[in-house]
Amino acid sequence: MKVFDLHCDTLSELRRAEMRGDGQTFAHNNGHIDLEKLEKGDYMLQCFAAFVNLADPTPGADPLVTALEETDVFKRMMERYSDRIAPVYRPEDIRKNAEAGKISGIWSRVCMRWGVCSDKVTHPLRHPCGMPPLPKGEALAIPPQGFGKPPEAPPLGELAKPSGFD
Repeated sequence: MKVFDLHCDTLSELRRAEMRGDGQTFAHNNGHIDLEKLEKGDYMLQCFAAFVNLADPTPGADPLVTALEETDVFKRMMERYSDRIAPVYRPEDIRKNAEAGKISGIWSRVCMRWGVCSDKVTHPLRHPCGMPPLPKGEALAIPPQGFGKPPEAPPLGELAKPSGFD
């Protein structure tokens, strides 16, 4: 069964590893996600969060610089391993990548202040806190018949605003 993983912190982990100069790579590292693990686990899609902690107490920490550096990590990963993983810019890219024998990679944003993803590619319902949770006990999987046309997204006014979201 193909796996869709909608969140990992690999970009921030690899960014920190680069800053330390410890030689971790996307191909193989000691984190939860690397290319070898994705291939062994039969992943079809992995979302990579660009994590920005707006309350970072590190002297000189700049959320914009952090976001740009993690975005650069994603771009370099996609270029370096383009024979094994490819970025997703449109939903049809997932199918195209699968047909080419590649894993799909999606860049998404996460802001610690809000604790939510806000990327329209990863969250086609356009809700600022992401997709609604799956019912308890259900998992996201590709049906045996393959991809179908995705449902139309409801107008933004029909979606509830999460509590504590400013």
